[in-house]
Amino acid sequence: MATNDNDFPAVTINPNRPFDSIRELYLCEEPALLASLHRGDRREAMRIINLALVHIYAAGQ
Repeated sequence: MATNDNDFPAVTINPNRPFDSIRELYLCEEPALLASLHRGDRREAMRIINLALVHIYAAGQ
């Protein structure tokens, strides 16, 4: 996924189904999120959560 000037990944949203990409992203990142929480790696967990939040914010426009 390409990044832009603010280090957040570029977000492409299908105007007809904006939340599909968020669900797909979360399902892809969920194992890493759970693993980081299990290890106590708060920094990585926060990074993954912030990535999902950026996608949610972009979808909500």
